[in-house]
Amino acid sequence: MGQVCREINCRGEERRKEIVSLFKVDIMSRIKLLPGQEHISCKGDQLENEYYCFSYSDRKDQKKKGVFVCGSHAAKHFLELINKSNIRLFNPLIGEVADNNLQHQFDRRVDVDGERTEAENIVARNLRDAIDVLTIWWNNKIKYPLSDIRAQLNNNMNEEPKFRVIKAVNTIISSDQSECTTLKEMNNKLKEKYPNMRDYDFSLLNVILQKHGIKSYFD
Repeated sequence: MGQVCREINCRGEERRKEIVSLFKVDIMSRIKLLPGQEHISCKGDQLENEYYCFSYSDRKDQKKKGVFVCGSHAAKHFLELINKSNIRLFNPLIGEVADNNLQHQFDRRVDVDGERTEAENIVARNLRDAIDVLTIWWNNKIKYPLSDIRAQLNNNMNEEPKFRVIKAVNTIISSDQSECTTLKEMNNKLKEKYPNMRDYDFSLLNVILQKHGIKSYFD
């Protein structure tokens, strides 16, 4: 069985309304399930095809934060409740038509379920892809502040992230406890398990860090 979301039970429309009333909820990521991956949604169901990650924080106690995952049905209801638009699918598989495919990157607009949205800043896109790769590597066990950073990137996708945000993600990557020291190594390890996974290039983020004299853990 896959990883179970134990902290949030989101089965049923009334329960989801209650969650939004008790917690500040924001959309983080929308990720394609890789072959053989198994995840259980906050509804208790086996997820299929893709899943959404949402961050949440208690409205009365901001120290109580977390992340939950769900499928498309519950996600669309949450998006309606928090008045947010859907986001592009992060599909890391080679050879599949995806919302993040290269065919429309010439104008850097984003495809969300066939609809073109506003232009996307290329640095912001790189950073979002980096966090989504890290999300897969960590099996969705994303915590604050990375969860908040990822959610904020959705809100400002046409703006280049501030340097402190890039630096913060770089520091979080460096804290990984596995044998991998860079996100590129994590990407390569994932490719061993999922041969059809794409190779991601984070050289743009490397250059930004190097200009400030900081060692990059992206590539």
